[in-house]
Amino acid sequence: MQGRFPVQRAGAEEEEPLQGRGLQRQPDANRTGMPDGLKGGIEALSGMDMSDVRVQANSSKPAEVGALAYAQGNDIHELTGYSTTLVDRVRRSGESR
Repeated sequence: MQGRFPVQRAGAEEEEPLQGRGLQRQPDANRTGMPDGLKGGIEALSGMDMSDVRVQANSSKPAEVGALAYAQGNDIHELTGYSTTLVDRVRRSGESR
């Protein structure tokens, strides 16, 4: 009896599953105040999500403690023009988690 039964093939009327079709999640916008490359690099190296870190540029708070920048919790405060210290502050912010 082998070979006597008609073979049914998938026709055009069958629907394809929706999984993986146009449902890809777009990454959230970077609202941290960090450059995209810096944020992405730190996340890749550390494995931590840095989306809740906020950079407070042009802050007067570092001057109050005699610093160019400092991190307090998830907030990084920096004086005007001292974004070169940002990498160190982000690293320390991640260490405090």
